[in-house]
Amino acid sequence: METPLSPSPMPLTLQLDPIAVEDIPMEEEYDHLDEALLSPTSKQRYRSGSLQHRCGFGFIKGATVRNKYFRLRDHGLLGYFTQDDHTASLEIMFSLFTTVEPQPPVNFVVRSVDIAQTATWLKVEDPVTFKAGSPEEMDQWVADIQTKLDLMKRKEDAKSYRKRSMIPAHNADDMVFSVTEDPPYYRAFSHKFLMLNEIGEGSFSIVRKGVNRLTAEMVAVKCARHTPALLEEVSILKQLQHPNIVNLHGVYKLDDMFYIVMDYMANGDLCDKLIEVQRFPEDDVRHIIALVAHGIQYIHSLNIVHRDIKPENILLHKNSIKLADFGLAKRITDPSGLFQKGCGTPEYAAPELLYGRPYGTKSDLFSLGVVMYVLLFGSFPFTVASAAALQRLERFTEGADIRDMSCLHPSNPIWKSVSPEAQQVVHKLLVVDPDERLSATELLEHPWLKKEMHQVGPPGEDDDGLRIQNCIEKGLLELLSRGFEVLKHNQNGKTSHAHRTILRYDVATMSLSWTPASTLHQNPKKHFKVHPRVIFLKDVINVTTGCTTPAFMKVTHHTIKSDHCFSLVTETRTLDLETETKGQQLYLMDGLMRLVEQARRSAG
Repeated sequence: METPLSPSPMPLTLQLDPIAVEDIPMEEEYDHLDEALLSPTSKQRYRSGSLQHRCGFGFIKGATVRNKYFRLRDHGLLGYFTQDDHTASLEIMFSLFTTVEPQPPVNFVVRSVDIAQTATWLKVEDPVTFKAGSPEEMDQWVADIQTKLDLMKRKEDAKSYRKRSMIPAHNADDMVFSVTEDPPYYRAFSHKFLMLNEIGEGSFSIVRKGVNRLTAEMVAVKCARHTPALLEEVSILKQLQHPNIVNLHGVYKLDDMFYIVMDYMANGDLCDKLIEVQRFPEDDVRHIIALVAHGIQYIHSLNIVHRDIKPENILLHKNSIKLADFGLAKRITDPSGLFQKGCGTPEYAAPELLYGRPYGTKSDLFSLGVVMYVLLFGSFPFTVASAAALQRLERFTEGADIRDMSCLHPSNPIWKSVSPEAQQVVHKLLVVDPDERLSATELLEHPWLKKEMHQVGPPGEDDDGLRIQNCIEKGLLELLSRGFEVLKHNQNGKTSHAHRTILRYDVATMSLSWTPASTLHQNPKKHFKVHPRVIFLKDVINVTTGCTTPAFMKVTHHTIKSDHCFSLVTETRTLDLETETKGQQLYLMDGLMRLVEQARRSAG
């Protein structure tokens, strides 16, 4: 994960020659960075500050000094004439070969950069030497620039992940783990899953959509390189099965790459939704917090601490809400045990983490309190200056919580927009002392959440069932539109004429088509003229299960399985099919009956 960057409280000077570098006035507080970059809806954090740089006229190097306001971005440094300008006059662009080298006490050099500037008569040349206001400031800038360079290299590595994630079809055959007992043929990744488009990426992984051919359920497949942290995450996910947790379906391995199959959540994360709506009505917040609290209660009952609860790690699919990303989660062997090493996202971290003190499961509840405040009011429960200070943190160290949380005072007029019960929950979650903070169980017993339970009943299972059904509907369309292999029986009942065929659904015409037999004794062209290989679903009068049509009833071959068979019946013909597994028969029948109803409604 990229280290959050922040504005520097001290100026930064750029030096091409140690002499004649003018002093830059010191700023009293943090740079006036756009507050939007310090809001809960921002997934990026940037450093910025004033820089002096020496320019040359023509062939004369270092003839003058210019002052600019620079912003560090993923691809390099952007220089502006003033802080309020929107167009950069100077760009120092990083490459895969760029390096940053500290030169204590206060200098550092950035090498192998590309430089673009609007004024051709003023030249800044590679390498560029910077001068910081202090040794500490120099360390911060070197660390932040190095973070950007590392991120650029990781993205380049991710391209290879993306290419490799495209071709597991005939290679990722080593099944490490599966929650189901699959037939031997489907223990290979390529046989069990159809891989679809990319839906996300992390620093070390690519996430793609996929479809389970045994169930038709759409899934998410995380393609990542083998690391000890990944194995720890998988070992935790294997223990979990809950409607408010993103559950693990299976793990497959190819060389040093792992393919981790999990629940698919179609509507993205809570941060994306927050960006869209800015803030949520209290009833919606109650629903979200109740579901997430159920997930937290479940993992805490297994002595697992999540350690990174934030909107980005809460995923949505219609009314289903799930806690995701267990990359930082840890197991507590002793239920009363505590962790010492801090981690997570500073804005959502509990005070004991910022203090560098031991912490346990209650730290997750503080993070949930910050999430609740963010959802209710669209801002963090502390000042913008506090957010900027948090983003300057390089590590969790012992000391005081630097956040100004005076906004929690009852006199704050913002509380008028929510109920007293909601205000009470926020305060009880954001208590500094973890011993006085609500546990997940206590939170679920609070009257504010009891109201949610009274209105809609126990949350989670029904919503997740609807999510699964929706994923099956989406997955079936993906399978049928790309072609689904089945065994087709002919109406004359001769087993020698039964053949494998590819069944396809055309969305535009609402019709099913299938490929012809590949036997040599038939004339496919003549056969097609007499019996076109297509059925319009509006013409289907019945979908029957088992071996009830003439094509099956005339068959005496002992290998036919009636619970794998079904037929689509029209007034003029039947389409008699046999699937590889019973589960495939069930979801094909259910899905086709649903598509038949849609076709009839469309036909009027």
